[in-house]
Amino acid sequence: MITYDWPDALRAQSDEWHLDYRNRSGGETITGREQVIYSGLGRWVATRSIVLFDRKGILAYRALMARLKGRANAVVVGPSIGPTAPRVQPLLFGLPYPGPNLLLPAGIKARSLGREPTLMNAAPAGANAVEIDPGTTVGLEPGVLIGFGQRLYVIEDIDGTNYQISPKLRDAVPTYSPVIWDKPRCLMRLQADDGGSADIQLDRTGSVSLSFVEVW
Repeated sequence: MITYDWPDALRAQSDEWHLDYRNRSGGETITGREQVIYSGLGRWVATRSIVLFDRKGILAYRALMARLKGRANAVVVGPSIGPTAPRVQPLLFGLPYPGPNLLLPAGIKARSLGREPTLMNAAPAGANAVEIDPGTTVGLEPGVLIGFGQRLYVIEDIDGTNYQISPKLRDAVPTYSPVIWDKPRCLMRLQADDGGSADIQLDRTGSVSLSFVEVW
């Protein structure tokens, strides 16, 4: 399997990401009762809609489809999290600055003056909780999407520095690993070999809806 980056020329018009928990059930009894067992095998499923409005976008779409070769290869892509993302507060005179705007010299970002979140202790593959040092980050709360490497997780609950996450960790994560809070990404493949058919009018403009599943 070859892994490709998402082309910059393909901009999402809409994104839909959710976890397919793949739970198990023995079916309903004659009285209507049913026992559902959490399988622990949940994986990310995503649908991304894209408008192809110029030559650059159309060629990028065609090249991506050729590279993916149906479900054979993978692409690193993530949701557009927008205003739900946390924020790293800069440190001024040793104290976090809570204001939204700060006048800084060109090329310096406010987040570079703060402490970004990191993993406090190594976590093994399969773990559903991690210990995070938030640094000067605000907004790390249940419902926020974070990442480790090329894997995507959602925060379920928080107890001090203990963060319950879903799905379970795909890979072992070493101590001091950065928590990707601004642009988390996930290793995905097309849901079907014939997925990604675009409707392009007279080879000028068009649209396409791509359905992905996590490589797991």
